[in-house]
Amino acid sequence: MSKKPDFTHLHVHTEFSLLDGMSKIDALMDETKALGMDSIAITDHGALYGTVQFVQAATKRGIKPIIGVETYVARRGMGDKEGKADQQPFHLVLLASSRTRTSMACTTSRASILITSRSIPRG
Repeated sequence: MSKKPDFTHLHVHTEFSLLDGMSKIDALMDETKALGMDSIAITDHGALYGTVQFVQAATKRGIKPIIGVETYVARRGMGDKEGKADQQPFHLVLLASSRTRTSMACTTSRASILITSRSIPRG
């Protein structure tokens, strides 16, 4: 019997990631299972659109799903739009440790989408 890997991916983008996701959730879960991993995180850019499908696919295969999101943190503030520094926000990965924290991540993500969508010029 082979030993299980003592490793969990905590920064994974899926097809639901707004900028650079490519992994299909079912294929990702199949590979996770094939590698003998018992948990994996989802950390798509800026949103939690794939969370329900991710949790269902992981649970079906006996894999512990870890819910997360990769957020953007403004260097000075969300309203600052001057110069090159304000065009390059920091990335921050947030991982939820409970259902309550997952709910908080959903609320925060939703609020940031609503707030930032108001400041994007529409052609």
